[in-house]
Amino acid sequence: MPPLPHRGVPPGHPDTGDRPPHGRRLHLRPLRAHLVPPLDDDLEPLDTVRVDLPDATLYGTAWQVEPDRVQVRGTGGAWLRWVERWRVHVY
Repeated sequence: MPPLPHRGVPPGHPDTGDRPPHGRRLHLRPLRAHLVPPLDDDLEPLDTVRVDLPDATLYGTAWQVEPDRVQVRGTGGAWLRWVERWRVHVY
């Protein structure tokens, strides 16, 4: 008789030695906690900030600050853009 799998190990996990019904082994990735990055609580209008966007990093001045978003103004007023608050860091 084969040994019983550890408690909580799904069928097909490499530790069990068996295969799931579709015949392929499962490849499990480690769990990652999806945490919201901490917000800068001391963010105020006119603070110099860095904005981390998926395709660029912007530097500017916090123009308006709301609980969930910030309006950032570029140097010399070159641009004005609303971004999600969690992307903004006091620089």
